[in-house]
This record gives sequence, structure tokens and C-alpha cells, in this order.
Amino acid sequence: MKTKDVEERLGLTKYTLRYYEKEAIIHPEKDDNGYRNYSDEDVQALQLVKFLRNLDISIDDIKGIINGEITFKECLE
Repeated sequence: MKTKDVEERLGLTKYTLRYYEKEAIIHPEKDDNGYRNYSDEDVQALQLVKFLRNLDISIDDIKGIINGEITFKECLE
């Protein structure tokens, strides 16, 4: 899925997508022309991030949840 498609589907900006890529939350592949191609796993991770950010959970805690370092319950406590 291309950047524009992800932007429209999730309501995120390309700058937000690049930030999450920089934070190693998502890992889109790049085509030969440099365009990012987001996998289904990337889109699912972004949906989770968007949900958790709406709960005011920090990026560091979100990375911990995604990496299995902390549980969602531990984060809420």
C-alpha cells in the first residue's frame, strides 16, 4: 500500500508515517523509485499506534507494547 493510500485509510499525515518509521514502529519497503510500500503488518501496527495515542500513551510505551517488553495492562497501570 502506498503512502497516499495509508494516509487516506488511517487519517495520518505522511510526516506522521515517517516519524513512526524513524522510531522503528513500522518498516515499509521502498520501491526502486524510492516510494514507500506499506505491508498489512505496517497498517495493523499503525492502527494500534493510533488507538494507543488516542489513549495518551507515550511513543516509548507504545514501542514497548509492540516489542513485547510491557503489556497493555502494565502500561495502563
